[in-house]
Amino acid sequence: MITWLDTEKPILDKNKVKTGWSCLARRAKFWKTEREAEDRLDGLKWDSCLHQLMIGPWTILAITDAWKLREEALSQHDCVDTYVDKCLRGKARMFSVRRGDGRRVATIGIERTSRGWESFGIKGLANVPVSPALRG
Repeated sequence: MITWLDTEKPILDKNKVKTGWSCLARRAKFWKTEREAEDRLDGLKWDSCLHQLMIGPWTILAITDAWKLREEALSQHDCVDTYVDKCLRGKARMFSVRRGDGRRVATIGIERTSRGWESFGIKGLANVPVSPALRG
């Protein structure tokens, strides 16, 4: 826990302070698990022909390694990190859609089919449908 506190320097709001030691212990354990996952996933990378694209107010970023896929899944509360194997085999590519301020708003997935690359979905936080403006 000391390492987590020293490394992350968390800002604890009054609710976290009120919950006390158990909250700190949970967050420190999660942090440790993520650092271990980062070490395991660090070498798993793939190429993408599309790297970054700006469309209107959105930036679309290619996700090109397993750790970034994991970060996207945690941030968006979805299962995008289950596509690591398909990404490594060149069968799928994932993209993070962000606002101008860098905040994630959606994840796009494309898959290689016999007809070429096809989108298999664009989902917002926790897999909710995205706004019509973003879908357009």
